[in-house]
This record gives sequence, structure tokens and C-alpha cells, in this order.
Amino acid sequence: MYSAKVTDAALLAAESRLGIRLRRHPISYVDSSVSHLNSLMQEDGTLKRPLSNEERAFIRNERLVSKFDFTYWSTRYAFIKHYADSRTVRYQPNIAQRMMNDICAEMEEEGIAIFIQQLKARQLGATTDTELRIAHRVQFYTYVEAVVASSRPEKSEEMSNKMLLCWQKQPWWLLPRETSSRAGALIEFGDLNSAVSIQHGAQMTGIARGRTPNVIHLSELCEFVNPKELVDASLMRAVHHSPSTFFIMESTALGIGNWWNDTWNISKEGWPTRTADFRPVFLPWFVGSDIYPDDTWLLAHPIPPDWQPSEAAITHAKRCEEFVQRDDLLRKHLGPAWTMPRRQLWWWDVERNIAVKKRQLAEFYSETPADDIEAFQNTNPSPFEPQEIEMLHSRTRVPLAVFGFRGHPDDFPISAQPLSTQIDRDMPAIPVRARCGSAYRPICCDLVPLKFPGYSGYNEMAKLLVYELPKEDAEYGIGIDTSEGVGQDRSVIEVIRKVSMAEPPMQVAEFASPRLNSLDLFPFAFIGGQFYSTLRRDTEDQTTTLQRPRMVIECRWNGENVQVELQKHGWPNFHKWTRYHKVKYNLAQERNLGWYTNAWSRPMMMDYLLKAVREGYLIVPSPYLIDEFSTLEGDESAQDFRALHGRHDDRVMAAGIAYFSLHILETSGIMQPMTTTRVRSHVAPTYQPPYQQMDNQDVSGADIYVPEEGDDE
Repeated sequence: MYSAKVTDAALLAAESRLGIRLRRHPISYVDSSVSHLNSLMQEDGTLKRPLSNEERAFIRNERLVSKFDFTYWSTRYAFIKHYADSRTVRYQPNIAQRMMNDICAEMEEEGIAIFIQQLKARQLGATTDTELRIAHRVQFYTYVEAVVASSRPEKSEEMSNKMLLCWQKQPWWLLPRETSSRAGALIEFGDLNSAVSIQHGAQMTGIARGRTPNVIHLSELCEFVNPKELVDASLMRAVHHSPSTFFIMESTALGIGNWWNDTWNISKEGWPTRTADFRPVFLPWFVGSDIYPDDTWLLAHPIPPDWQPSEAAITHAKRCEEFVQRDDLLRKHLGPAWTMPRRQLWWWDVERNIAVKKRQLAEFYSETPADDIEAFQNTNPSPFEPQEIEMLHSRTRVPLAVFGFRGHPDDFPISAQPLSTQIDRDMPAIPVRARCGSAYRPICCDLVPLKFPGYSGYNEMAKLLVYELPKEDAEYGIGIDTSEGVGQDRSVIEVIRKVSMAEPPMQVAEFASPRLNSLDLFPFAFIGGQFYSTLRRDTEDQTTTLQRPRMVIECRWNGENVQVELQKHGWPNFHKWTRYHKVKYNLAQERNLGWYTNAWSRPMMMDYLLKAVREGYLIVPSPYLIDEFSTLEGDESAQDFRALHGRHDDRVMAAGIAYFSLHILETSGIMQPMTTTRVRSHVAPTYQPPYQQMDNQDVSGADIYVPEEGDDE
């Protein structure tokens, strides 16, 4: 139907069964034949004369080829409304529509049900394309139980009108007999036992309640009133996986932290391992090169001869180009060396400036995103303006390396260890042995390098994203925020490098997982701490000490389990809990370890962190952490910022408490922004593990532990 391979096989089987030769006729021949056959039909619906054998053979050929080859039928017999002036024109697929056909063809060749979640920019023709695919199935196949629904009744009717127009333009000999039609409700072709039901996202009862649909199209799901009930509880329970099942959910993004956003994240995370039902497909705005911009817009907004793109436009174009390079389908349809055309860059720059003046920048990005990450924008009050989030995203970096943890299952759950297909065999693994003295059991694992195709569509969970390898003489803090229950939120480890005279502070590594509880997380934290343990050399007394990172663990809930396990294994360096209103500080006398979030500590930490990020003091290369910043919203009762309902702020908390602990008592904790040169390494990172032993003295003055003879290394 969609795959050339599958279609050709079906046509060959039909030829063999019927003893005939089937042909794909050119459009001009089809048009002349349709015109000729129409001339034989009288006003009363009868033929002027019986059809000749040649005419019957043509009709049989077109019925069979059209049935088995969607592309043949749609480009010869399907008519649609033109997007600009509503003229009725023959369907000719654009880039986005050809991409969708390729995806359907791939799934068809696999022999699996076509379940697709489509995140898209506006006006790319995605809805029209899907409606034609449904019209085709209902018209040519038996026992098709189709359902189409948009957010509101009038929008659902608009969708169904695309099918009705197509059927109205079908030749009389190609369309089956319509046996029932209720405007905006149901259309039946009784001779085929096929029908399409029109429903909507504001109805009180579940979609397809009491039915068993096998062809479904849901549009603008971000605007559905109660998608959990309408889709999850009702429709999904009625749909069965079969090679003939066709299920498309499509929508633009509207806000963040809603059902559509959560469902996208589930598809994005689970589809690579086939642990999600829907294949996520993102269609960016720039594939609509015929409308973004069209010639009429350019006539009204000519490009000035001396125009130079803004920094925002250049950054956006670069992000789009990087996304094309990472996406196989976009590379196929746009070309491996695609760069954004000047006319599109000009259109985006003009429209963005208008959105800024209207204070609608978040909405603009959600409708013209460079990638799926940019599509979901926070439209609620936030500590960051959309321009600030845009700037932060422009400064993100590709990880220097991405590592998975491979160790004994007693320490590292199998479910959190990488699959063999994820491992980059061209890079060496790094063995890490974490131990704080001969009296303690070592924890050992290999940090195995993983493939990283790019952020868009990438599942970062249970992976250590490294943006900077450990540096001698650097001091690190590790913030840890544990999940309150497996699957409820994330257990997160954030590694922050402390400010120095030479460099500003920086987020250097990140790890997150929704599947690890506090006890599961301990070995990952221990290995991460060992990895970022560094040698510090005192030039005055010529001594060398091993500087362990400071563990800053949220202990109000179950994070204390991680801290206790680290203490039991001899870890010497933790955040000391204190109040900061004292005349003098003596942290050596403080007896409480760990971080405790409360009514005064959270706002104090958040103010410190947000100022550092907003004003460029703290370098944040991870887009995942920036996404969490973008989903913070004001809590007026607490004078604080928290994650939107249904979203996460685990990374923000972990990074914030580490940054705060390292800098709150330092006069240089807040510095003037430093200009740094970004250098992207194209060489495989190398790492020489520091001496992985240490005695049990306080880290501030400890000499290197020298193993005794016979000590287990």
C-alpha cells in the first residue's frame, strides 16, 4: 500500500491470480480516460451504451492498482483544497507528506501495525495526508472501522470534509456505493462493510466506546479536554495490533507538562527499544519550503540587499541544520549538505521579531521549532523569559562522551546497564575502582562509551553525559536528588566544577534515571565521585592530596540512604548542614551532614542558582537541565519557583544544591561573567584515572593512601 516493495508484490500476486497484466498509467492518460468514461454517463445515472472490453479492462486495472498502491491513487484520483486560496487541486505530496509515506512504508515492510505519534509545525499538510490515507482504506478495503476526531466538533467536521471532497471527485466507477451518511457523524459503504465515524475531543464519552476501530486519526490532541479518558482509557483499550491497523495521532505542541507532552516523551524514550506503542515522528517547519515563506509573503516582505541575519536566526539555522544531519529521513529528502535557504532565514527572523513585540515568543517557537525539544515551550509565568531560554539553548554543547555503567548486577541493576547495540565499539571503556581505604569493599565497574546521535529523539536515561573530563587541581561538587518512588520522578546526579581564578563554574556531568531508587543509586554516585576525584598539588610544601568531590545529597526524603551507604564505604566529604545567619562559620563543628529542603533553604538556593544561570556565571551545557529551568513557574505563596504540574525539577535541585554548597561561603562564588573559548574536540576523549586509594582522614589534608603489602588491589 505504501511500500513499493509490498505494493509490487501485491500487484504481482493479483496478476498471477487473475491472469492479467496491471499497469501504472501516466496522469495524462488517466485524465483523458476519466473524461471519456464520464462522457458515457447520462444525467439519470445510466450509461449511453455498454462498456467495451477495453473500457472494462481499464476500470479493473485502475481499481486494483489504486487499491494496492496508495501513491498511485492519491496522485491521480485524490483532490484537495489548496492551502492558500481553497482551489480544488490534485494532490501532489510535499516533503512532509513524502516523509510520512516513507515512515508508513518502513513499518509496513516490518509487518507491524502503523502506530505513529506525529509532532509537527503548522500548515505542513499532515492532516490532509492522513485523511486521504483513511479515505483510501475505507474506499477500497472491506471491514474498515475508521474513526477520525479533532479537538472540537467543527474541527472534526473540517477533517471529514477532506475525505468527502476526495470522494466527491472520484470517478463514478471507482467509488463504492454509499449506503449511509449523517453529516459530521458517520459515513458508510455498506457493500464493503466499511465506515468512518466522526468524533471529537470535547465529547463526554470515550472515543470509539463500544466499537473496535482499526483505522484511527486523532488531530490536535494538545487541545483535547480529557485525553486520559477519551484516548487512554477508552480508545487504546479497543484497538488491537495487526498489520492492517493504522493509527495516527498528530498535533502541534501547546505548552509543556500536559498529556501530549508526556505521551511524546514516553514514545521518544520507549520506541527505540520497542517498549512504547507509538513511533515518534517530528516534522519541523522548514520542510514546508513552499509556504515558509510563499511567494506572496516575499512580495510583501522583500529581503533587503544588505540584510544580515540576527544572532538568534543564525543560531536557529545552525540548530536546524544539525537536526537534519542527525535525521535519516530529513537527510534523504533535503540532502546531506542542506543549509537553511536565505528566504527561510529571513522569514523566520521577521516573524520572530513580530512575536517578540507581541510577547508571543514561546508560542512562536512551539509552532516553528527546530527540533522536538524546542517545540514544547512553557507558556506560564517563569523566572526565565523565552529569549533567555533561547540563549541558554544556543550555548548547549554536545557531550564530550556518553558513558553507560557495566558492573556486577548486585551493584548495578541489569535494567540500568546499556544494551550491546548502544555501545560505541570504536572507543575504549574506562575501568573505575571506587574505594576509600583498605578497610572498605571496593565498587568496580566499566564506564563504557555509548553512541550519541544527537539530542533530538535521544533517550538520555541511565547514561552519564560528560561535558568535561576531570581536571587536576579542580574542585567538584556532586548534587544528588533521589526519586520518591520508581517511575514517579527521577534520581539525578549533577556534577558541578567550582569556580577558580582561571575558569567560571560549570556543569560538567549529568546522570538521570526514573528507574533507580535511593539504594540503587548509591553505586552510581560512588563511581561518579571516584571518577571526579582529582589530585591537588601544594607547591609550597610539595605534598599531593586526593580531593574527593563534595557530596551534596537531598536527605529530607530517602536520599539519606545514599548518604549512609557512602559513609559506610568511607566517603569523607559531604555538605555540612548549617544556617547562614551566624557571625562566624566553623563547619568543622557542624555535626549534621546532607541537604534538607525546607521553607528557607529552597528559596535561598534557587535565588542563588537562578541568578548564576541567568547572568551567565554558571556554564550549563545540558539541554535537559535547561528544559527543567524552562518549566519552572512561580509559587507566590512560597515566594519560590517550582516545576509545572506533571513536570520535573530533579536536575534543577541536584545542580542547585551542589552549586550552592560549593559557593555560598566563597567571596568569589558570584563572579563577573568570564569570556571562554568554546573548543569542540573531534578526538576520542582519553582519561587517566587518578590514584584510586585514600586514607580515612579528612579530605582537606589527607595524604595519598599507600597500600600495605598484601592489600587487595
